[in-house]
Amino acid sequence: VEMEGTCRNYTPAVREMVEKRMGEIVKGVAEGMGAKAELRYIHGYSPLINDAGMVKLLEEVATEICGAEHVNIPNEASMGGEDFSFFAEKAPGVFYRTGCHKAGEPIWSTHNEHMVVDPACFPIGMQIMVNCALTYLERNS
Repeated sequence: VEMEGTCRNYTPAVREMVEKRMGEIVKGVAEGMGAKAELRYIHGYSPLINDAGMVKLLEEVATEICGAEHVNIPNEASMGGEDFSFFAEKAPGVFYRTGCHKAGEPIWSTHNEHMVVDPACFPIGMQIMVNCALTYLERNS
C-alpha cells in the first residue's frame, strides 16, 4: 500500500512532533498486523510565521493608506501553504493579503478559476508594500 498526503502545521515544534508521531503510528500499526512499513516524510513549506513587529508596521502603514475600517488583521492562523515562509525564516517579514474582490461579482477562493480580481487593488497593494519597506528602512538604518 502506498499513501500520500499533506501535513500542515502552525509551528516548527508541531511539525517535528507530527513527523515523529506519524512514524511511530505507521510502525506500530504495521507491526500489529505482522507487516513492515516505511514512512518517507518530505518537508515541504515551513509554517509561515509573521514577525509581530512587522505585523504592527503593516497595520500602521495600511491604516494610513486605506483607513482603519479597511484593515483587518486576523487573530487566527491560516493553514495555507506558502513559499514566503522560507523568506520569513531568514528575515523579519509579514505575509498579507489585499482585498481584491470586484464589487458585484461572487466571492471565490483565491485559487479558483472563477475568481475575478479588481485591478484597482494592485496600486494600493504596491503602495502598502513600498511604504512598509521605506518605513522599515527609515526606522532601522
